[in-house]
Amino acid sequence: MTTRPARAVAGAAAIVLLAAACWLLWPTQLGGRTGYAVIVGTSMEPELSRGDLAVVRERPAYEVGDAVLYRNSDVHRNVLHRIVRDQGDRFLLKGDANDFLDGARPTEQQVVGKLWVVLPGVGTVVEWLQKPLNAAIVALVAFFLLLGGGREASKRRRLPGQPVARSGGSPPRAPSPGAGAHALLAGSLALAAASALLAVVSWTRAAEELRTDDQAYVGAGRFAYAADVHRSPVYPDGRVETGDAVFTSIVRKLAVTFDYRFETELDADVRGTARLDATIDDGAGWSRSFPLVAQRGFVGTETHLRGALDLERLTTVVDQMRALTGSGVSTFTVQVVPTVVVRGRVGSTDVAESFTPPLTFALDPTGLRLDPPDDASDPLTPQQEGTAAAAEAASVGLGPFSLPVPVARFASLVLLGLGLLGAAVAGALAPRRPLGDAERVERRLRARIVPAAGGIPAGRWVADVPDLATLSRIAEAYDRVVLRVGDSGREAYMVDDGVAVYRYRPVAPVDDAPTLVLAARER
Repeated sequence: MTTRPARAVAGAAAIVLLAAACWLLWPTQLGGRTGYAVIVGTSMEPELSRGDLAVVRERPAYEVGDAVLYRNSDVHRNVLHRIVRDQGDRFLLKGDANDFLDGARPTEQQVVGKLWVVLPGVGTVVEWLQKPLNAAIVALVAFFLLLGGGREASKRRRLPGQPVARSGGSPPRAPSPGAGAHALLAGSLALAAASALLAVVSWTRAAEELRTDDQAYVGAGRFAYAADVHRSPVYPDGRVETGDAVFTSIVRKLAVTFDYRFETELDADVRGTARLDATIDDGAGWSRSFPLVAQRGFVGTETHLRGALDLERLTTVVDQMRALTGSGVSTFTVQVVPTVVVRGRVGSTDVAESFTPPLTFALDPTGLRLDPPDDASDPLTPQQEGTAAAAEAASVGLGPFSLPVPVARFASLVLLGLGLLGAAVAGALAPRRPLGDAERVERRLRARIVPAAGGIPAGRWVADVPDLATLSRIAEAYDRVVLRVGDSGREAYMVDDGVAVYRYRPVAPVDDAPTLVLAARER
């Protein structure tokens, strides 16, 4: 049974160890100097293998040859590679197993730390724990084991005043004064275990992760054409609208428009260029191009192109081609082709997208008619999807629930604080071991106690006093020392006034089973 000074020393040592552990292991995300990374590739073999947990420490400076963890802006995640060249304000790095340099050139501020400790295979365990079901199973098992251990400890500990179980039946057991403290301690340990589990899962995982979306953005276009003409049975409203056949004997010029819109739900910063052209070909190798709208730039996600298709010129060119070549082709293909080039950033991805959807007409001796594509898509509203990666908050699964990584990290600290607070309260509420008579004698009469050897002279009258207070009064009344005689655990304290010997024999502590038996035999 530990004494109070021993408990104080143990508590101080635990605090010192906890402070040292925090100083060594506190993560960089909270202002510490230690970073953690699960190895997921083979670029650092043989020193580091897939599934290892790498622990890095921040250093005042880094040198060529150091294996460091840094934030790679190309892949948007932390990478652990070796410095192969110092370029003044930037480093060149390479994986030990790679035959090429990293594209990123990090500065010293982008370096998380230098490789300090490698824990082989621990990263695999961490990744296993990051799966919601596995984490929930471990948390539940740890909680019930700790709770069960606390209950078992409270059952084993018997405090003074509690009846001893005997064969043939046991008297009713009164509730243990320390049961509440033990339950609180068990719950606190469970919270600490949950905190450790949550900390391992959340602090070894990046707060953000890249999500690749094959439909991250869409380039959407809309064609339209129109012309004003004289009212006639062919065009009763005096208007040619999108989708109508365009008769070249009536319509001389056709207004053609193309509206472009860049659509995405991600953060986007784009700009680009656009132009509009028309082409005509006979399907046998001859073609001509006509610019409708010259190339121009735009900023943002939308642009509008408007041009005029000169049908009279088209028919003149066709007639000249037939006359000069003797071609018997009667139907030509006319295409209105926008060329939109978009550049910029979508989410975490740099994009350079070109969009050139043609609107196809068939031109015969009577006029233009829409020539729909074979895939049955709408030629008037073309679309083009693009792929981009976006950084999104990573989450930690907890059974059927999930928490964002920053929230999980904060929760791990809160749980740790609650666990430490609960353990402190449990320690304060835990019943202290009552002092035995021998300990009370030593504390009260310490100044008068003199160790002695030998026995009581023959014929001397011996008086056994009933308690410590009586012996203390006798020693003070006769101004005598108190002689301590006997082995440890069965001492007798005596005061000799020259005539009689006054003796007090302390009762052994009730939790000392062998001494209890001896005391019972003496009585």
